[in-house]
Amino acid sequence: MKKFLCFLILSAPFFLQAAEPDYGKTFYMDYIKGLLHVSDKKYDKALDHFEKNLKEFPESEFLKTLILQTAIAAGKEDNYEEIAKEVSQYKDKNSLIASAAYSWSKGHLKDALSYYESALALDPENTAILAQYLTLLNGMDSERAVAFLEEYAEKVPELAAVIFQEAGNVNLKRGRTEDALTMYFKATKANPRYAEAYISRAEIYQKQSKLQESLKEYKKLEDMGLADTYVYLRIGTLHVLLKNIPEARKYFEKILSYDPSSILANQFMAAISEDEKNYAAALKYLQAAGDYKTNASKLLQASFYAARMGNAEEASSILDNAYKVSDKSVEVGYFYAVSLQDLGKHKEAVKIFKEILSQTPQYEKARMMYGVSLDALGDNAELEKQMRIVVGQNPANSEALNSLAYALLEQNKKLKEAKKHIDRSLQLKPDDYATIDSLGWYYYKTKDYDKALEYFEKALSKMPDDKVIAGHKGLALYRLGRYKEALPWIIKAEDKKLNKYIKKAEKKSGE
Repeated sequence: MKKFLCFLILSAPFFLQAAEPDYGKTFYMDYIKGLLHVSDKKYDKALDHFEKNLKEFPESEFLKTLILQTAIAAGKEDNYEEIAKEVSQYKDKNSLIASAAYSWSKGHLKDALSYYESALALDPENTAILAQYLTLLNGMDSERAVAFLEEYAEKVPELAAVIFQEAGNVNLKRGRTEDALTMYFKATKANPRYAEAYISRAEIYQKQSKLQESLKEYKKLEDMGLADTYVYLRIGTLHVLLKNIPEARKYFEKILSYDPSSILANQFMAAISEDEKNYAAALKYLQAAGDYKTNASKLLQASFYAARMGNAEEASSILDNAYKVSDKSVEVGYFYAVSLQDLGKHKEAVKIFKEILSQTPQYEKARMMYGVSLDALGDNAELEKQMRIVVGQNPANSEALNSLAYALLEQNKKLKEAKKHIDRSLQLKPDDYATIDSLGWYYYKTKDYDKALEYFEKALSKMPDDKVIAGHKGLALYRLGRYKEALPWIIKAEDKKLNKYIKKAEKKSGE
């Protein structure tokens, strides 16, 4: 509250009164230095200069008032009680305002009101005094504040619109919406071009879900030529809520004709374009927004549009920027890492997943996706380690159980433990093709090729186009000496590591 008072008191420059004598060069130098310190909010230094002035002219009412005002700004009014007493006897406007502020700071609110009322009597059209008075009065007695405003509007008709608007605001803060509306209507009756009242009514109607009524208020401003980009934005938004997209588009485009980098207008146009599945346009609008390069959420959204357009590299590049802008946000980092996986950039993805998990070790989904890249890179030891962490955190994670088992099988170690994890995973998800394939891989590793083939075929019945399972089936057939049957399955795997089996199978089958 004190800062508010000081701002109002010291917001205008202080000029020596015409009736004051010619003080001399030294006086004016101190006085000007003091004012400069006030403008820099160095109130203690300002007081030093003003006190020097007062020593030269100890009877100056103007200087005493100025010192009291500056002391209040400095929070040192307690050191100037004697000056405050003297200023309280002065009857000019600035002294009355200073005494009001001093009384307010000391908690003497009724005295403060009285001083403000006297100041207003001297200058009824001074909105700065009025604002201070109303702030104080509203905190003490909001009903009295409203009554005062209505009465004051009659006394000062040229300020009636502003005063009724403030009365409406007071009522609105008290939760008296209908009374607020009444005051806002009085404001526009006093001044039909008083835009703030139309906007206040429109906002109330929108909160009441009276969207058409809200729209009418904004349209009145447009018809009077008082609409600005804010009003156009509100009209466009209301048309979106009313599902009149062509009209909404018209207003957002109007805003963009004035301000091509408008953040909100571009955001709405991007959303409209997205609904129309015009991702190229949506991306264009997002990139035109003034905050695009620094807004991680927008960059994330842009990457989605790029991906929908089939531009995986562009999507990943955008996500790279989003990750940097977001200060390595976990959420953005996750999407970035997954995009790298989609591009086959698993080493880069691993780096990002490590950063994510260092921040949020409990992020199970990220650790699972980290495992995907480890598997792709053939780092089964690290995959085992990560899946043990997941299973430790969530023993019912069937995918983690299966991945742990597969990592053990690939390392040709702890095969019994691997079988235990596979069995548990199948209990949780009996029809999961990946786990059925792992069971087949367990039997392959234990050289039970007939049983391995049985499970590979079962897995393929659920996922016929899976290349890994196709390769596994080919290997099982190869081990069973069924080289001709094995050949197409091994070829289907498209795995360079299996090329040697292709040559052997061709040779042994006579192909």
